[in-house]
Amino acid sequence: MMAASETTILAGVPVLGDIELLLRELKPVVYGVTGTNGKSTTTALLAHVLSNAGRTIALGGNIGTPVLALPNLAAGAGVYVLEMSSFQILTGAMAAASI
Repeated sequence: MMAASETTILAGVPVLGDIELLLRELKPVVYGVTGTNGKSTTTALLAHVLSNAGRTIALGGNIGTPVLALPNLAAGAGVYVLEMSSFQILTGAMAAASI
């Protein structure tokens, strides 16, 4: 028996992750952090630096707040600083990241 995700994919229905949904709906500025070691530290440091520089930021992803629970920062309203896993990169989330 096939898993529901396999059946969905075979039927041509797109399977999207939370970050990809955010990107499609808001077209935000995203600074994505990924890698093997130091993701949480780097993500938190980047958010801290941007915030202290006066930028409006929303910190989340795999660090703290889930992406879809973050405040709405539509294009130009601020920057999403997101920690992303390798799985999220495979779903295409990094394609729209600004850095």
